[in-house]
Amino acid sequence: MINHSHFSTGGPSFIGNKIDTTSYSLELSLPLYLGGFNHARRREAGALAEQAREQLQDQRLTVSRDTRNLFRAVATDVVRVKARLKAIKSSESARMQRRRVTKSAPATLSTYCRRNNVCTAPSSNMRMRATAT
Repeated sequence: MINHSHFSTGGPSFIGNKIDTTSYSLELSLPLYLGGFNHARRREAGALAEQAREQLQDQRLTVSRDTRNLFRAVATDVVRVKARLKAIKSSESARMQRRRVTKSAPATLSTYCRRNNVCTAPSSNMRMRATAT
């Protein structure tokens, strides 16, 4: 802070008739020792910057891990869907095959029975055995 003052008298004094005084002052406030305050603030700022870098790296690793996990989940789901489609196709094929066999089986069985003379109506003796057991 800078101060300026001027004092002047017009009356007689023991030195002379007039006293004229001009003064300037400069006040500077500078602490000699702050107890390491500035050093502590620099260290704190450095620690906060390091913490921010670590948090950023942690976020990067988390995003990378989550991306890998989600990619694996999608790939697994794709494989499951393909397997289910194959199972459905196989089931449809088996069902169609059963229909073909069921439709042709009676004709084939009756033809076989006629040719080999086996599959005749059961005798009364066989009917009794079937009911007895």
